[in-house]
Amino acid sequence: SHLRLFRKDKASYLHELMRYDGAVTSVTTALKEKQRWKMEGRDVEFPPGTPVQMVLASANRDEAVFRHASEFNPDRADANESLAWNGRLEDVITRNYEGAPRLCPGYHVSVKIAEMVCEHLTKDLHSWGMKPSGVTDGDDLPLDGTVKILKKGRNQNRIAQISHVTRAGSYCVVDKAKRHSHLGCYAHSELEQLDHDSTFSRSLADELNRCPPFAQTAVTVVADLATSTYMSEWGVRWMIEKAIKKHAGTEHMTPDWAGPYVAPLYAAVLHGSLRTYKQRHADSVPIPMYTGRVEQFTIGSLTIPEFDIDNVWPEEDFEAYEDFVILPPYNCFQAMVRNAPFDDLLNHTDMNQWDLVMKDNAFARKKDWVLSWFKPYKTADGGEVWPDVEVDFASIFLKADMWDDELEKVMTFDLIGAHRVRATEKEFGGETLRYVINLNEFKDIPVRDNFGKFGNDMYFTENGIPAMIHTTDGREIGRGDKNWQYWKFAWRSSFLTIITLLDHLHMTHFRAGSTLAKAARATLSPNNPLRRLLSVFTFGTIDVNLGAAHTLVGPEHTLHRASPFRDFEDLSSVVPTLLEEPFALHAPLYADEAFDKLPELAKVSPYFADGKLLYGAIDRLVHKYFAVYEDGICKDGILSENSEAYLFTATLLASYQNAHYQSSLELDMTCSALKKRLSSIIWTVTGWHRHVGTVGDYYSDPELAAMSWKEGEAYSRPRQHMILAIITAFTAKKQPKLIEDYAHVFKGIDNEDLVVNIWEEFKQELDEISTLIDKRNSERKIKNYHQDPNIVECSVAV
Repeated sequence: SHLRLFRKDKASYLHELMRYDGAVTSVTTALKEKQRWKMEGRDVEFPPGTPVQMVLASANRDEAVFRHASEFNPDRADANESLAWNGRLEDVITRNYEGAPRLCPGYHVSVKIAEMVCEHLTKDLHSWGMKPSGVTDGDDLPLDGTVKILKKGRNQNRIAQISHVTRAGSYCVVDKAKRHSHLGCYAHSELEQLDHDSTFSRSLADELNRCPPFAQTAVTVVADLATSTYMSEWGVRWMIEKAIKKHAGTEHMTPDWAGPYVAPLYAAVLHGSLRTYKQRHADSVPIPMYTGRVEQFTIGSLTIPEFDIDNVWPEEDFEAYEDFVILPPYNCFQAMVRNAPFDDLLNHTDMNQWDLVMKDNAFARKKDWVLSWFKPYKTADGGEVWPDVEVDFASIFLKADMWDDELEKVMTFDLIGAHRVRATEKEFGGETLRYVINLNEFKDIPVRDNFGKFGNDMYFTENGIPAMIHTTDGREIGRGDKNWQYWKFAWRSSFLTIITLLDHLHMTHFRAGSTLAKAARATLSPNNPLRRLLSVFTFGTIDVNLGAAHTLVGPEHTLHRASPFRDFEDLSSVVPTLLEEPFALHAPLYADEAFDKLPELAKVSPYFADGKLLYGAIDRLVHKYFAVYEDGICKDGILSENSEAYLFTATLLASYQNAHYQSSLELDMTCSALKKRLSSIIWTVTGWHRHVGTVGDYYSDPELAAMSWKEGEAYSRPRQHMILAIITAFTAKKQPKLIEDYAHVFKGIDNEDLVVNIWEEFKQELDEISTLIDKRNSERKIKNYHQDPNIVECSVAV
C-alpha cells in the first residue's frame, strides 16, 4: 500500500513520512527568560539560559493539531502544519523567513533527490494496483508464454513454458515439449522471452496422443474390476465388495442395461468421490499466492486451465508428482474413458427395459429403483450422497399415474423456469393464452436414432395453467388430448435439459465462472484487493470446470451418453453463441424499467422477488469494496490503463471474443459500468447458479423428466437415466455458502480492517434477506429457498 501511496503523490508521501517518523526528532535550545513548569507533580522554576530539548516527534503527533495524528495519510488536509526542515512545513515551502527564520535552504533539493532515489529503488516492485514505475516496452516487461532458460546448469538453453509466477516474483516453467515436466523457477534475468504465445492449448485428440503406453491398460484394469464388482458372478467379487464396503441392499448391475461404461462410472463416482467427500466451508477458500497462466484444455470454443494456481502444489511436490506413474494423468484418464463401448440399447426388447430391471424388486415406482443405488450410502462426514429433497413432486402432483397440470405451473413460475417466461396473446380453444415458454428454437438439433426430439413450446393461461403445446412436428396439442401426458413429459425434459445445458453449464460455469477465474489468476497480483474478493466467487471453479469440460461437454462421455444429441462437440461450439450477456439477462433484478416489462406472473415469482434482494446486496458489496480502492483502479472515472484491473478487463474481453460470447464490456468504459457488470457476473455464479442448478428433485424420477427418452415413451430408459442420476449426485456435493465468513481472504491487504467490516455488513444484510425469505416461504405452497444466502454457494465449485 505504501508503494501505491508513493506513486500517487511522491512529494506528499515524503512530507507525511517526515511528520510521521522524521529524520530529525528534536532540537536543542535555551530559555530566553525564567519559566516555571510542572514536573512530576510539582512546580519547577528554570532560570534564563537553561538548555531545553524540544521533541519534534511529539509535536508532529499532537492530536490538537493533526486529525488522527497516529495515522499515516499523505492526503491529510493539515499536512502543512508539520515541523520539519527547521520550521513549519508551509513556511519552509514558501520560504517564509518570518515564520521559519532558520528554514532548511536545501529543502527543495532534498525532496527531489529523495523522490528520485525512492523511485529508482521501487521501480521493479509491483503494487496491487499499478504497473511498476518506469516499465516500458523492453526487457523489463513481465514474461509470459515461451522462454529460453539462460541460467547455467542442466536446463540451460532448454525451451520452456511459463506455468505461473510465485509471490516472490520467480517464473516457474515446464518443458515446452514434455509439457508436464517441471523445470524449476527462475528470476526474470535468467530467462529470455521468445514468443508471447500465452499458453498452449490442447484438444481431445492431443490429450489422447499424449497418454503414456500403459494408460489404456491401467484404465481397462480399473474398469474391469468395477464391472466385475457390479455385473459378474466372478468368484472373488465378494472380496472387492467388502473392500469398498458395498451396501448389501444394492442389487447387482446386469449387462442387459448397465454395461462396461455405467458400472465403472457408478463405482468411481460413488465409492471414489461421494463417499470420501466432506463438505467444504469458507476456510477451504485459499489466499492467493501466484499470478500467471497455465496450460489449457480446449473443447469446442471452450478453454479450461489444467489446474488452479490458487490451489497449486508446493514447488517441491511437482517433480514427485511427475514421477508418479501408477495411474495416467487426469486428462489422459478422461480421454481413455471415452473409448468404452457406446450403445444406447433402445431397440432391444430384452435390454434396457424397465420391466426387466424392476422384475422381482419391491419398488413401487421407477424413481424408487433409481434412488436405491444412492440412498444407502453417506458421505465421509455423514451427509446424504443424493441431493437433499426440497419438493417431492410425485406426492403432490402424481394422481392416478397422471401428472397434474399444476406441476408445469409450479416448475415454470414458482421454481426453475421463471426467467424463461415470455408474454404472449395466443388464441386457442376459445381463450387467450397469456404466457409461453419457447423451446422449439432447439428442435433442429440433431438427435441419435429413435430418441425423441428436443423442443416444444408450452402456452399457459392467465392463471399459469398449461393449456396447449406447439410440438416439434408443428401440431397444437391441447389439454385433454390423449397424448397430453406424453407431450408434457417431452416438454418438461426439454425444458430442464435446456436450462441445465445453456443456463447452468454454459452460462454459469463457463461463460461467467471460467472466464472470471482465468482472468483473475492471469492478471491480478495475489495482494490485489480485486483478486482477493474474486477468490471467494471463483473458489473451486477451475477444478470443477475442467471435470465438466471432459464429462459434460466432451463427446462420448457422461452427458453425451445420457442425452440424445448426435454431434456433441459441435453442440458445444454452437451453444455459446446462444447465450445472452449476464448484464442484460439479469436486468430485471437491478433495473425497474426492465422489471416492469416482465410478464405479470413472473414479477411475483420467488426467483424475481427474492432474487432482487440478493442481487441488490451483491451489488452494494461490489460498490462499497471498489470505493475503498478506486483511486488505484480508475482515473477520472475511467478504468486506468496503468492498472492491473485494466489488464484483467482486457483478458475478460478477449475470453468473450474467443468463445463468441455476446458482451458489452469495453476497455474505455466507465468504472461505474465496470462495477455493474462485475456485480452481474458475481450474481451469475451465486444466486443464478443456485436457481438454474438445482435439479435433483426432477432427475430422481424417470417419469417426471429426463435428458433423453425414446420417441413415444413418457419416461427415460434405465441405462440413460442411471447415467443422469450419477451426474446429478456427483454435481451436488455441498460447497461453501455465500453467508459464511471469508474474512481470512482479505488478510494483509491494504485497508484490511475496512474491507473486513464491509464484508461483515454484507453478511448482516444476507442474514436479513434469509429471514425475509423464510417468512415468505411460510406463506408459499411450494417453498423456494434458491435465493436464501444460507443455501446459495459462494461459487460454481459444485
